[in-house]
Amino acid sequence: MNALDLDQLHQAIVDSLKAGFPQIQNVFDYSDQPLNRIPKPALSIQLTEMEILPDEDSGDEALPVNASFTLYVIFNNNEPNTERSIRKLSCDLALFIKGQRWGLTGIFPAQVERFGIDQFEPSIDRSLIWSVEFSQQLWIGKTVWNDEAFPARVANQLAKDNTQPIRAKPKDPSNPNSEWEALTPPTHITTPGIK
Repeated sequence: MNALDLDQLHQAIVDSLKAGFPQIQNVFDYSDQPLNRIPKPALSIQLTEMEILPDEDSGDEALPVNASFTLYVIFNNNEPNTERSIRKLSCDLALFIKGQRWGLTGIFPAQVERFGIDQFEPSIDRSLIWSVEFSQQLWIGKTVWNDEAFPARVANQLAKDNTQPIRAKPKDPSNPNSEWEALTPPTHITTPGIK
């Protein structure tokens, strides 16, 4: 598993939101401008917390975390139908985010936690703000396993009895995203985030 690049993750989320919601021209992750000066409507994604998951540590020196994100949905509240529009867009965003991997490998599907009027900034200078909160399990850092020291990747797949993962490798070694084949009977070793 390669090291997760947080810059790449942020950019992948921003790019996915821009592609999925082209009617929202202003999509960004962090801004030096106060929210009340940002052109609206706007979407602002922020990584708000990373909780360490010690039970998911496989001993490969990568750090398993549950990353929490907040997507702020910002509208001018003096536009017609703002109250209804921001609710509809927030629902659409929650559905869009659910299960997203943002085109990246080594992360689990996004889980939507809540969405609604923002609890901390319900309004800022004629703005209406809702937030969509979601989390995603991922790994920070690079595994110590490599093709020389650990010739077969370990798939985060389950055996037929759905109790144990199985060791597996890509059928096409030059393409890690190719179909996988089992190498051994079920084992207790797993590589997090590899599907």
